[in-house]
Amino acid sequence: MFEKLVEEDNLYSIRLFGEKNIRILFSFININSISKVVLLNVFEEKNKSDYESEKIVGNIRKNKIIHFFKG
Repeated sequence: MFEKLVEEDNLYSIRLFGEKNIRILFSFININSISKVVLLNVFEEKNKSDYESEKIVGNIRKNKIIHFFKG
C-alpha cells in the first residue's frame, strides 16, 4: 500500500504486507533539476510510537539531503 503521510511535507510510505509490518519511507527530491525518489528509512512497525519516531528520522534525513544538494 502506497500513501502520502498526512500532515507531513513530501513524505510518503509503502507498507509491505506479510508476517511483519514493514514500512518504507521515501520522498521526491529535485537533484540537478531532475526529480528523484529518495529512500529515507525502512523499519518494522510494532506499535504507533515506532511510526511516529521513524517519521522524525525520515524528515531529518530528507532535510539533510536537500541541504547537501542546495549547498
